[in-house]
Amino acid sequence: MTLYLDGVSKNYGDVEVLRPISLEVSNGELLTVLGPSGSGKTTILRLIGGFIAPTCGRILLDGKDLSTTHISKRPFNTVFQDYALFPHMTVEQNVGYGLMVKGCPKEKMKQVVNEALDVVGLSDFPGRYPAELSGGQKQRVALARTIVCEPQIVLLDEPLSALDAELRRQMQFFLKSLQRKIGTTFLFVTHDQQEAITISDRLVVINHGGVEQVGTPKEIYYSPKTKFVAGFFGDNNLLDGQLTASGSIETPLGTIPSLQGSNLKTSKVIVAMRPELFRIGKREGAFNIDCQVQNMDFAGDMNFLRLSPKLDSDRTLLVKLSSDPSVPNLDVNGDATISIKLEDIAVLDNPR
Repeated sequence: MTLYLDGVSKNYGDVEVLRPISLEVSNGELLTVLGPSGSGKTTILRLIGGFIAPTCGRILLDGKDLSTTHISKRPFNTVFQDYALFPHMTVEQNVGYGLMVKGCPKEKMKQVVNEALDVVGLSDFPGRYPAELSGGQKQRVALARTIVCEPQIVLLDEPLSALDAELRRQMQFFLKSLQRKIGTTFLFVTHDQQEAITISDRLVVINHGGVEQVGTPKEIYYSPKTKFVAGFFGDNNLLDGQLTASGSIETPLGTIPSLQGSNLKTSKVIVAMRPELFRIGKREGAFNIDCQVQNMDFAGDMNFLRLSPKLDSDRTLLVKLSSDPSVPNLDVNGDATISIKLEDIAVLDNPR
């Protein structure tokens, strides 16, 4: 099974909320569409699900155009942000509702519902009502209700946003393990970067109705292709740079030697340096920056340092260090040199 969006766009009158995009969703993968509020990510899910029709383009499932197919005829099921459980029905009745509508025989329906409840870890709760469940349990009921009808793709519209932080983390791991267990394609929409990195096989980063980058979580995190992606995955230290004829990059903090593998189209570039990839102390073959320490905050497993570079004292660099006792303490207002390996520096075109 392959889902393909072929030049799909969406306009509301003169307002273009989704520019033409082409995107492939592979069989059995967990693909996450990630972006800030208003970026167009939920529009993509609603177009695929059949809740709205595209202005242009085609939505193809194994080559068949579903663009005008009614929502009830599409082999997809959706898990909504508010779960949408029937309050007057038990867990068992909620999960089996779709099968009942399809006319599934009672004995078969009971068997399938029990199997689904077992998969999501709710086999002990078939007679409970939604009001008697925790937020995480309600979410599992919504998932069981979705997978029990064996859709080809499960669409998830920010389904964890209503949960508290710890429960949300638990549900992220549960969702990922569930998807691996049943092997169904999941298309997940979220605005939470950490959530997207945690659960996804691939990410689609979207902004202002257009796709910025598609890749694995590691590719997106360490090798951003646009300034938006580099900034959206927070805490990146960004510098404007000028590519020289020799391949080195001039920045406000000094010259970065020629980087291998850079495929740049413009001489104006952006340098992105992740805070956790810095080390304290000068190193050969690295980009070294002399700084003054502004502050150092303890945050459990990490120390967060804010430093002012000597060559650009109005700028602040963020560095994350392990809080292991072997890491040397630094004095606030004291001097420190930080370094980052050249291969850990991401350089991208700056079209402006």
